[in-house]
Amino acid sequence: VYVEGEDIVIDFVYSNNPGLDAWVSLWPADSDPQALPSPSAFWNYICSDSQSSACGAQPTGGAVTLNADSEGSWTWPITCGSWKAYLIASGGDMLSFSSVAASEAFTVGTSLTVSKTVYVEGED
Repeated sequence: VYVEGEDIVIDFVYSNNPGLDAWVSLWPADSDPQALPSPSAFWNYICSDSQSSACGAQPTGGAVTLNADSEGSWTWPITCGSWKAYLIASGGDMLSFSSVAASEAFTVGTSLTVSKTVYVEGED
């Protein structure tokens, strides 16, 4: 669970080569992985954790941070709800792309502060 406005860190491991222009993107969890809309809500390239795809070698694992500096079609902070992260491989022309891996759904919500650790039923 992430709190609304918190950086979202996506760890990835992918043994096949997704290409030098691969990126991690977020879409609402109910999106069809075979027909992901473009552009995604938020995204960053895997080799630089930014919008620069320049890297010397193809990483097969690492972490991508998605936050207010990320590209995408939505405005940060990410809205509350259920989301999935996708590892996206470019078709080589940057016009076509496909999902090569996906995370389990995760939740973005608001923070909750409580004053006690145990409550009796009906107690405020």
